Amino acid sequence: MSKSPPKPPSGPSTWVPDPYRTIPGAGDAPGSDRERLAPAAPRYELQTQLGRGGMGVVWLAWDRQLLRHVALKVIHAHLGSGSDLISRFEAEAQATAQLQHPSIVPVHDVGQLPDGRPFYTMRVVTGQDLHKLIDALNIVSTRARWGVAGDGGSFLDLCDAFQQVCEAVAWARAVGAYTQPAK
Repeated sequence: MSKSPPKPPSGPSTWVPDPYRTIPGAGDAPGSDRERLAPAAPRYELQTQLGRGGMGVVWLAWDRQLLRHVALKVIHAHLGSGSDLISRFEAEAQATAQLQHPSIVPVHDVGQLPDGRPFYTMRVVTGQDLHKLIDALNIVSTRARWGVAGDGGSFLDLCDAFQQVCEAVAWARAVGAYTQPAK
């Protein structure tokens, strides 16, 4: 059932030129995360690093079994396989998988690497992050007038994105799944 992956979809966004950007310094150097993870998760072909945070790394990956692109999140190797962070990471995957809302990314699969680190896969979401849109709008706006960012993002786009975030958080809180203060 293995098939070559197609080019990643461009997604619904009309004003983001490259939703599958790479993270500087990420990639295919010997000993890189991509090289180390490839044999450990044979169902998934890692393609591009989409993001990196304090707890883990998110990759654009090709699911060889279901023939689709997914976002694969894996915890950092240096965090160890028995830490409390592992439990939090697994709880994050389980809690997110229970939430069914248009603005909450669904979890597709969970697994464990041979070294004990957990990973999970999600739907790939395209678009610009809220922080970058705010920064772009600040550059072209004045106190008296909102501008339009170079990529076409506007104040209305910002309001729409913020509303979607607020609705998702409100819904998750209403069902008791999200109790943390908003960042």
